[in-house]
Amino acid sequence: MFTDKEINLLNSITESFSKRAKHAYLQSFNEFINEWYIFVQEVEHGYKMTIDDYTNDLTIRDLIDELLGKVPDTLKNKVNTLVDPADKIFDRVTNILKEPIFREDNPPWWWYRIPKKLVGELKEDVEANNIN
Repeated sequence: MFTDKEINLLNSITESFSKRAKHAYLQSFNEFINEWYIFVQEVEHGYKMTIDDYTNDLTIRDLIDELLGKVPDTLKNKVNTLVDPADKIFDRVTNILKEPIFREDNPPWWWYRIPKKLVGELKEDVEANNIN
């Protein structure tokens, strides 16, 4: 699907994200995209961590959006083809909110989503913070 040149560009972008976040290791593009898929699966099956963890994990999608802004359109289309299935699942397994979660700067659509299946600490946090 991706050429070696494209993978090198994508890896350099995701590695720059790792450096900016001061991660212990540099994350490859594949690992980076896989994080979004793992998060979406957790949401689908019942995200058990806190609202702070949930919002932190939503920033993965912010970074994907940032990455898309740094690549040529032809590569953007390929990345979108890879990301779209997870986005569609995330949309399906979440409910839309009236207000974005803890954001006021006109955030993208995923900040207006909360899991349909609320469990554990996330459920407690959603109820305590009256998120709806």
